[in-house]
Amino acid sequence: TGQPGGQSGTAGAHALESGWGAPVGERVLEHGRDFDVCVLAIPIGALPPLVRELTLPSSPHHDPRWRAMVDGVSLIETVSAQLWLDRPAAELFDGPPRGLLTGFAHPQASFGELSHLIASERWESPPPQLALYLTGALLAGARLPEGGPELLHRAERRSAWWREQFELWLATHYRDLFPRGPSSYEALLELLRVPASAEPAHGADRLAAQWFDIARYPSDLYVLSRPGEMRLRMAPHESGVRFMLLAGDWTRTDLGCGCVEAATQSGMLAARVLSGEPVYLWRTGF
Repeated sequence: TGQPGGQSGTAGAHALESGWGAPVGERVLEHGRDFDVCVLAIPIGALPPLVRELTLPSSPHHDPRWRAMVDGVSLIETVSAQLWLDRPAAELFDGPPRGLLTGFAHPQASFGELSHLIASERWESPPPQLALYLTGALLAGARLPEGGPELLHRAERRSAWWREQFELWLATHYRDLFPRGPSSYEALLELLRVPASAEPAHGADRLAAQWFDIARYPSDLYVLSRPGEMRLRMAPHESGVRFMLLAGDWTRTDLGCGCVEAATQSGMLAARVLSGEPVYLWRTGF
């Protein structure tokens, strides 16, 4: 989960996940001197500028499998928000505790009631009574632009855009989301909790103090598992490049979907190629 106070990550020249920062130079690593085996575990959304020698038809190292995978595996921008409220779930929701819910209004179709995490957060006493994590996605087929320093502030603009879109979404759907909650949107905003160190806030300022995130960088894009696209994925041992293994939820495994379990299975498969361990994997890759 996030922390209260706006948006995740750091935009600008010091955003370590950004591929759009100022150039920092290059260092050539030599096989046999600097490394023995390379494990390429960078998210597929960030791969295109790194594997051009494998994807460009004019390159002597061109491998059509790489071109097919990088261009053909669908990606999507995910969006999320987290709200802290000074009311318990029983005073906002109907029926038994929900825990997890999906199938709600786009683009925040899913949410989790994660109040058990409040105890691990740095709240003054008394802490909030409810923590909600809302998540969803925009349109599939996302490919973020490649570029350099001119795109440095794109992440900031996208974060601001998403915060505005979430406010519109919440104002439209808050009565369906919180059927036992306040009858007015303004009254709901007053239930949002903000850190005691923050300036006194009301209304939209209280919402702005919550936590928001959007897939701002190519490495943030979520990999999909669409029909016909699984065949485009390469398994951890199928890079076609000597001394290079692959790892990530975008590789071909039994799970074949965007999740930490698939990424873990992929890493274990790469480890087994490298060292022979682990001998046993739950439903080994195919």
